[in-house]
Amino acid sequence: MSGLSDTVISASGLNTYGNAINVISNNLANSNTTGFKSSRTLFGNELSSAMGVPSLQQNPSGVTVQAVQPLFTQGSLENTSNPLDFAINGNGFFIVKNENNGTISYTRDGEFSLDKSGNLVNPVGLIVQGSSGNITIPVDTNGNMPTSLQLTPNGQLNATYPGGQVKTVGQLELAVFNAPTQLANKGNNLYAQTDGSGAPKLLTPSSGGSGAVIGDTLEESNVNESNEFVNLISIQSAYQSNATALSATNEMFTDMFTLLGTGS
Repeated sequence: MSGLSDTVISASGLNTYGNAINVISNNLANSNTTGFKSSRTLFGNELSSAMGVPSLQQNPSGVTVQAVQPLFTQGSLENTSNPLDFAINGNGFFIVKNENNGTISYTRDGEFSLDKSGNLVNPVGLIVQGSSGNITIPVDTNGNMPTSLQLTPNGQLNATYPGGQVKTVGQLELAVFNAPTQLANKGNNLYAQTDGSGAPKLLTPSSGGSGAVIGDTLEESNVNESNEFVNLISIQSAYQSNATALSATNEMFTDMFTLLGTGS
């Protein structure tokens, strides 16, 4: 194999494994982030070629990142005693909407609060959606907010007011995807539908495999730190191997051009 091919393959390896290290570093940085889902790097077919498959001799293109895939394994559930903290025990996603542009996103992060209009919102202000649209907590006839809120496993949100009146103020819906690993990561624990994920099924919690919802509870990050450090060591080793190979190839070219320059 030519020195030029070696250079191309090693350079692609540095770029690819560098990106993989960034994915692992992001996982580790978010190991304590509520509702965070870790990701893994999927390498292209060139990875097999770089490990000795003969096709590399025909197409020395090196290693590429095929995809960065989110992993939606269940995170641990932690009681918070905050009635606006919701968690999903199952496969569904909360649905949130940007009122400015109508964009719908999906999240596992149920760390909600109320905005000035009484809308139930996520940490970046997107409004949580239910079967009738925005979930809004109304005041009673005297202008009082509820003294307590209770969330049932099937997503019914009940409010108790100062006079003792109990009123159902919202019904959560959850989104379920046939291929959730194909969702696009938008940051801030938000995901978007793609052609690969398919359109969501909108379900009442505790039905159709969506999972039950639990109040006063948050889902913790699903990052397994031990696994991430093992993966990091492996990827760093591959990165260093490519760096060493690239350095050796560069030295070879430097020596060759020096010889050519001296006319030897």
